[in-house]
Amino acid sequence: MKYSISLLLLFVASTLSAQLTIQGKVVDEFNNPMPFVNVVLKNTRYGTTTDDNGKFFLKTKKNRGKLEISFIGFQTKTIKVTQKTPYLKITLKETSNQLEEVVIVTKPKKRLKKKKTQHTVF
Repeated sequence: MKYSISLLLLFVASTLSAQLTIQGKVVDEFNNPMPFVNVVLKNTRYGTTTDDNGKFFLKTKKNRGKLEISFIGFQTKTIKVTQKTPYLKITLKETSNQLEEVVIVTKPKKRLKKKKTQHTVF
């Protein structure tokens, strides 16, 4: 009986230790929180987005990996994470790729000619 209980506790402890819990905050260069930033553990299906205060929480079954943080108009950042990774504060920098010129081209619409049909009434 004692053997089965200790084996069960060992199994539960190993299962719990194989999980990775990551939490942190994403800010811009001026220390403003960034909402709706994509936070994804690379090569997995685990991911989340930041809340209105720039905070995120991600729990996975992996015990290590690379965290990819991305947002439109900002440089993507990749950070290695393990079970020992503390609370993360991530700063994203704006990209300098600005559009200089936008050209919009339209084609004129082709008008279809109506076929003339004759109707006869009997």
